[in-house]
Amino acid sequence: MCSSRRRACSSRSAVARGRAVTGWCVETGKTYTHADLYLPHAALVQVAAEHADNPLLQGRGQPGTHDVPLGTRLLRAFHTLNETPGASLTLPVYDKSAFDGYGDRKAEGAVVQAPIDVILFEGWCLGYRSLPDAEIARRIDSAPPEAACHAYPRASLYAINAELRVWERAWYPWVDAFVQFYPAVQGTYALVYHWRLDAEHKMKASNGGHGMSDEQVRAFVQRCVATASRN
Repeated sequence: MCSSRRRACSSRSAVARGRAVTGWCVETGKTYTHADLYLPHAALVQVAAEHADNPLLQGRGQPGTHDVPLGTRLLRAFHTLNETPGASLTLPVYDKSAFDGYGDRKAEGAVVQAPIDVILFEGWCLGYRSLPDAEIARRIDSAPPEAACHAYPRASLYAINAELRVWERAWYPWVDAFVQFYPAVQGTYALVYHWRLDAEHKMKASNGGHGMSDEQVRAFVQRCVATASRN
């Protein structure tokens, strides 16, 4: 099992046109299935309400907006799936266009069947390690004025850092290797917005216009860049 994290790279370019910010690409010969571990819509709304003072949790994307127990169960199941010929596993599938782009889990999942050759578990912040709050503060202080991290309260960044510790305990022990993708152009996150906007436009063109507005996409990317840039 391999996990990828991205610096200024889109999900679509990272893993076989994967649709997820945190998702799967399962190779079983000729079958590719993509699914997501974001919380269902009602749970996302609850997270946002419970952390109303944290702008980084006002929508999906960040650590803290995923179904960690479900992800852990799936990671464990993948490790033993091939031991039983013909065994199957149902992965959650996320509809990012639902609720005007807020997103929701679909009622029906996607079924994958053994044997499985490769599992790519990819997403923003996957592979990142939590840091002491003092180190985060030092990095914020040394970041240039235009850095996205300055747009958010430090307490908000500390909270996301704490959620990374949950991933470290629950998910990382099940990952065999981490791979980090870098774009050819270094030193900027500007490309992320254009890639993410292009993905949203293509999705909306195929589903009758359902999804995030351009400004919502910009806010989504801004939240992600703020936490990624502290690493």
